[in-house]
Amino acid sequence: MCSKESKFPNAEKIYSIFEVPTDLIKRGKVQTPLEFGHKVFLAESAQGLITQYEVLEGTLAMINRWSLPWNAHKETFGHAPELYGSDRGFFSETNVKSCKRNGVKVVCIPQRGGQKTPTRAKYENSPDFKKGQRFRAGIEGRISVLFRGRA
Repeated sequence: MCSKESKFPNAEKIYSIFEVPTDLIKRGKVQTPLEFGHKVFLAESAQGLITQYEVLEGTLAMINRWSLPWNAHKETFGHAPELYGSDRGFFSETNVKSCKRNGVKVVCIPQRGGQKTPTRAKYENSPDFKKGQRFRAGIEGRISVLFRGRA
C-alpha cells in the first residue's frame, strides 16, 4: 500500500549528497526545465576582465541582489558603466529605472513575461540593445570556461 508523499518546501530538500547546499533552478527551458546547482553573478568590464563575482543562494537571488553591481563598479572605476547587459532574471521596471538613475547610458535587460509595448519592442530591436545582448552572450562563454577549469 502506497501512501501519499508529504510535501516539503524546496529549500528544505537535499538535491546532492556531494554538495548539500545545491539549489533547484527552474530555468523555463523545454528540454531541461529543472537544473541543479547554483546561480552565479559575474560582472565584466568592456575589456573582458571579470571585475566581480558571487555565488547566489536561492532562485530569485538575482533580482533581490540588484544593488550589488553598482557599488562595486563605482568603487573600482569611479563611475557607472556606459552599457549594462544582463539576462531576463534582472528585468523589472524598478531595475531599469535604477540603471538610468545611476548613470548607465544603454540598459540592455530583456523584458521577462507579459506583452511588450510597441516602444519596448522597438527598443529591444535597436542596434544598441542588440550590442549589449551580444556582449552579455560573450559572458556565457567565459562562464563555461570557468566551470570547465574547475572540474
